[in-house]
Amino acid sequence: MKRHQRILILFLGASILFSTASVVLAEGNEGGILTKSIKQTEKAAYGKASDEKALSKIIGKIINAFLSLMGTIFLVLTISGGFKWMTASGNEEEVTKAKQLITQAVIGLAIVIAALLITNFVLASLAKATI
Repeated sequence: MKRHQRILILFLGASILFSTASVVLAEGNEGGILTKSIKQTEKAAYGKASDEKALSKIIGKIINAFLSLMGTIFLVLTISGGFKWMTASGNEEEVTKAKQLITQAVIGLAIVIAALLITNFVLASLAKATI
C-alpha cells in the first residue's frame, strides 16, 4: 500500500471516530433544531412537553445522528476529491474525476440541508397551526 493511501485511511478512520464521539457527547444535549420543533409541536398539541423517553426525543436524536453522519461523509468525500486532485500529476482524466467527486459531495450536502430545512419548516408550521 502506498504511503499516501495509508495516510488517507488513517485520516478517514480518525474522522469517523471523532464524528461518532460528537454524536455520543451530544446525546445529553437538548437536541438540535428538529428536536426543539418536535417539542414545540407536542407542547402545542398536548399542552405540555413529554418526558425524556418520548418518541419525539428519540426521533430527534436519530435525525441529529444521521445529520452528523452525513456531515462526516461530506467531509471524507471532499478531502478524498481534493487528495485525488492534488495527486493527479497533471492527468486531466484524474482531475476531472476529482472535480466530479467534489461536486457530487457538495450537491449531496445541499440536498441534506434542504431536507433539514423543509422538515424544520413543516414542524414549525404544525406547531403554529395547533396553537
